[in-house]
Amino acid sequence: MRTSSLEMIFTLYIKSAHRGALFLLGILGLAACQPEPAPQVPVPTGPVWTERTAAQSSLHLEGLRALCLDGEGGVFAGGEAGFLIHIGADGSAQEWELGAPIRALARTESFLWVGTEQGLLRFAEGAWVTLAPLGTGAADRDITALTVDPSGHLWAGTRSGALARRAGSQWEAVTVPFAGPVEGRLIGALHHTGAGVLRVGTRGEGVWQREGEVWGRLPIRGAVAALAPGSLSQWWAGTQGEGLFWVGTQGLLPIGGPQGLRSDSIADIQVDARGFAWVATARGVHVISDPQGSPDLRVDTWGDSRGLAHQDIRALVLAPDGTVWVATRRALWSYQP
Repeated sequence: MRTSSLEMIFTLYIKSAHRGALFLLGILGLAACQPEPAPQVPVPTGPVWTERTAAQSSLHLEGLRALCLDGEGGVFAGGEAGFLIHIGADGSAQEWELGAPIRALARTESFLWVGTEQGLLRFAEGAWVTLAPLGTGAADRDITALTVDPSGHLWAGTRSGALARRAGSQWEAVTVPFAGPVEGRLIGALHHTGAGVLRVGTRGEGVWQREGEVWGRLPIRGAVAALAPGSLSQWWAGTQGEGLFWVGTQGLLPIGGPQGLRSDSIADIQVDARGFAWVATARGVHVISDPQGSPDLRVDTWGDSRGLAHQDIRALVLAPDGTVWVATRRALWSYQP
């Protein structure tokens, strides 16, 4: 039987449509197999920083070096001049003269804690209380680092390397394994993971980790000034002179000039909900993508080109609403996305 021209055309049309469908499915399949792009560092256009102390000419802003959120949209700041400054969410300002350089700040549910060169102070409802020192020497009174664990307990470290946990109204001393010269035992950073793990960064002993009652030394050297959690079990460490380090399942990743970091002097690190690290350095604020699972590390600098006139960043905090606060030697600045 002879096939009509109409039947032949219909058959060719069906075969062509079938091949087209297979080709389209193949393209879709290839697209589905492509890896998802790595999250990009948020890069704003134009100036983003606001100087929050520009209209507060009477405040003693010299040598700011510590920040702490007040829980109500404002921030506390302290510095070498020995003044504690509060900037409220409404822009109001208040300050207290404490008489000694302020090294560290922390806040628990009931109190603001202020670590100074002369000891630890507690503030609540307008009243100041000076607490007993962690030791008898001058270096024992010099509180250089504070942190609050997930249970709400305060931990304090000193210039002498003493470490203690505040339990109720008493200090519980914690034995440390430091064995080097006294000047290298200064505790520059503390971080409690919430899983029974405490990390301690020192000036000359690197980073030590306490899990339960067992101490171990971690592969970070240099004067450690900042510690922060990353995603999952990863974490960050910043040093004064040796740059920034990311520690993860792949090991130790140094981050410096080749990756876009403009300074090896790190003062503070905070990690936001997306996993981006905000790093305070001597040459601006750097925003860094989480290296976990991404071959492309993104480093962006938020400095003078974004309206931040002072580049030597001494401290940085992230508010729950996304506001970024930074302290320089002469002013407080904020960025609100």
